[in-house]
Parts: sequence; structure tokens; C-alpha cells
Amino acid sequence: MKYLVVFSIADGKTMDDVAPLMLEEVKEVWRSYQSGPLREFYFSPKQPAVILVYEAPDEETLEETVGRLPMVREHVLDHQVFELGAFDNLQILFDKTLAS
Repeated sequence: MKYLVVFSIADGKTMDDVAPLMLEEVKEVWRSYQSGPLREFYFSPKQPAVILVYEAPDEETLEETVGRLPMVREHVLDHQVFELGAFDNLQILFDKTLAS
């Protein structure tokens, strides 16, 4: 299963809380990318937010992986998980019985 995980700075935390954990956080992200579950990573400067795309057999396994991130362990980052699936609605383009 594919999951999109959006990370944001936890309420009451600041960049001063983030900075000391940055190196270890990035190392863990790289380890996860190299070992396979992490497939994509992005940064949104306007929010700010970090978006990671994982593949995992289930959400429990995903949460174990995400829980290894130092900023998650230390409650510096909050995260939201979105399970991703196929966008089946495109079938309306090809199935004449669905088009009207």
C-alpha cells in the first residue's frame, strides 16, 4: 500500500527545537529511502511541511517506520497519514454505461 505522510512542526515547537535533530532526522530519512519503504520526499516552504511517500504492507508497519524518525520520537513533528489508492473514476472516460 502507498501512503502519503505530511509532517508539520508540532504546536508549541519552534525551529530551535527542530535544529538539533536535523542531522539525525535526515540520516534516518536517507536510511529509509535506501532500504526501500520511503519512495519520495518533498518540502513545502509555504506551510512549512515535509511530505514523504512510503510503501508499506499496512498502516501499523508505516507507523513503526515513521516512529523511527527522531523528530517524531521527540514530538517535535506531528504527522498526518493518507492512504493512497488508484483513482478509479477515470474509468468513466472509457465505460459508455457510466457516461451520460
